[in-house]
Amino acid sequence: MATVTVKYNFQLFKCKVSSNSTLNDVLHQSLQFFQVRASPNEWTLLHLNKPVSLDLPWRLLNLPMGVNLELSKNSNFRVAKNDNHDGVPSKTIKIRFQIPGRDSTIKEVSLNEPIAPILRSVSGLAEGDFKIQVFSQIVDYKTIKNDSLTLENLGIQESSSIRLLLPSSSSGSTNNNISNTAPPPKQTLSPVTTPATAAEPPSHELHKPFVFLPSNEPLAVDQMEEEEDYELTVEQARRYQQMLSMKAGTLGGPILTKRLREQAANGLSKKNKSVTECLLRIKFPDRSHIEIAFKPDEDMHTVYDIVTQSLINEEISFTLNQSHPFKPLANDDQKLLDDLEFSSKTMLLFETDSTSTGPFLKPRLLEDAQKISNQATVSPSPENTDSSNAQSHSDNVPKIKKTLNKVPKWLKLSKK
Repeated sequence: MATVTVKYNFQLFKCKVSSNSTLNDVLHQSLQFFQVRASPNEWTLLHLNKPVSLDLPWRLLNLPMGVNLELSKNSNFRVAKNDNHDGVPSKTIKIRFQIPGRDSTIKEVSLNEPIAPILRSVSGLAEGDFKIQVFSQIVDYKTIKNDSLTLENLGIQESSSIRLLLPSSSSGSTNNNISNTAPPPKQTLSPVTTPATAAEPPSHELHKPFVFLPSNEPLAVDQMEEEEDYELTVEQARRYQQMLSMKAGTLGGPILTKRLREQAANGLSKKNKSVTECLLRIKFPDRSHIEIAFKPDEDMHTVYDIVTQSLINEEISFTLNQSHPFKPLANDDQKLLDDLEFSSKTMLLFETDSTSTGPFLKPRLLEDAQKISNQATVSPSPENTDSSNAQSHSDNVPKIKKTLNKVPKWLKLSKK
């Protein structure tokens, strides 16, 4: 809690101030301490010979801890007082009246005008059984009406806001009246898509190859137009943050304990259970692609057989390689999901020792081929890349050797 020191006639007064309290409270306490018989509106607090705002909370004044303030008379009050004697109205400021559940109302109110009738007209209540909140102070309407309080009495000297706290019954009745007189327009809300209600991607026919030929124009030309309108989703932001957290830390990534590695493995297995099909896209040296759907529990024997049946020369020897990270895939009984950890969409590269430059696929498949610009390119899924990054980070962590048994040569200890 901060402390404020007020000076007046070579006397000091120290007062504690909380973060939500205003200097208007300090002004009242200072006048009582120095026994000044005058209205608080006639006095003000100065800091470096400049008046300080009395109606703002302490945390917004940007004053140092233990600040020294000077109690001085308010010159603006005299001018306003003289103007009132001449018949000229006092200074008017704009006040914003806020009511929970309603739209705010802005009115121009005089500083010396009683605010009880204004509050009653704004609230719409005949009895006036409510309270108002001015910064951290809450004042009852009956007190405002009986004492004929003005904005100056509440410590408001500049444009500010007042919040009306209505009782629950009256707020409910007023809301009902508003709904009966002017019903709000109907709004059509789009349904929230959750993992349970999200539409599953359409399943492809198993083992049926689809051919895509390269377009004459580069893909970058089509993507540059959509790059300006690209919006990052919350899911993509979380994945990007997870990727950065994996790369952060010493030695290229965090050092995972055995328990954390087991949790990561369990999370990977749960993700694998959600994969219903493995869609493989194989890229040939002539830039043509073939897309085939497989079951997650099928092995690489089946993949090699289906690809061989799609080739013109079925006796050609070839190898399928994983695109990223580059890894040759043998023609064995490894499962696509359990062993190779394929995701729902995976890119493979076709490699052969033959001198043929293409075409490699049968003519009947090329008849129904489509341009690759009409289809989204299949890239490694974030789950596959994250799991590979996690394994690479854990594998790249060097093992710390214990060399505490031997004293290094550079360490010289005193014999004393």
